[in-house]
Amino acid sequence: MDGLFEQSECDPIQKRTVSLIMVHNHPSGELVPSDADRDVTDRLIQVGKFVDIPVLDHMIISNRHFYSFADIGVLSELEMSLKYVPLFVQKEKALNEQREEFEKATKDIVKKTEYNKAVKVAGVMKAD
Repeated sequence: MDGLFEQSECDPIQKRTVSLIMVHNHPSGELVPSDADRDVTDRLIQVGKFVDIPVLDHMIISNRHFYSFADIGVLSELEMSLKYVPLFVQKEKALNEQREEFEKATKDIVKKTEYNKAVKVAGVMKAD
């Protein structure tokens, strides 16, 4: 990634960027993304989540054709990647998911308990 943004003409955060589409060419004309292309995209997706600038696409272009990470589904795949998600974010997400599951289970138990009480009361009322 050294030098990746050295030729950039603006600072995306200073310019209040709302989303990002990356475009570059492969001098060879080969449109298949390299491991480095995927890696940079993955990193920028994660950075974009922190600074609230979503990556909409990464395109590789040639004189006649283009390759779109979004169109092929690679962008969606990389959005799910945890490779560059900081550990504290992963832990926070896991804790939130556990908390939601616990709250749902607690509500289910309360509903079942209330139902069982109502059945008992109805049984007592019917017996009278």
